[in-house]
Amino acid sequence: MLLRVWTILAIFSLALASPVPAPTLSSKDLIDRDLITKDLSKRSPLTDFLALLLDYLPTIDGTITAVSGVLTTFENFLAVLTGQPTTYNDLSGACKPYTVIFAKGTTEPGNVGVLVGPPFFEAMKEKFGSANVAVQGVNGYDASVDHYLEGGDPAGGVNM
Repeated sequence: MLLRVWTILAIFSLALASPVPAPTLSSKDLIDRDLITKDLSKRSPLTDFLALLLDYLPTIDGTITAVSGVLTTFENFLAVLTGQPTTYNDLSGACKPYTVIFAKGTTEPGNVGVLVGPPFFEAMKEKFGSANVAVQGVNGYDASVDHYLEGGDPAGGVNM
């Protein structure tokens, strides 16, 4: 739960810190197209938040490399901001009843990332007890966009 709050706060902070209006799509465009209702009483807070993000996200040149660069920077910032560990290597010592082998997503930091892995591990530890869960991130591959576009990182497949 704590990570979700930090995630929303970080996204909102990044949106406000980068007041560069997107030239191609804005919340006004969405309202004009009637994708966002003009009746404020019927709009959800999430819709308002997304509309605000559209107005203040920095312009990205549209290449996959540029987008992944922005995501990598954001996810590293989020990890630092939340203090969330992004690397787990728990396969030493005695076996535990539950062992998770987890590979980070493309652009994510560490060996398990920050957006999906750690909240999943927290949920498992709450359900089964911290002493009963071991988490091992997949080491030795970078989860890069280039390797994704090639169909996977050859070294990563061997290491998994």
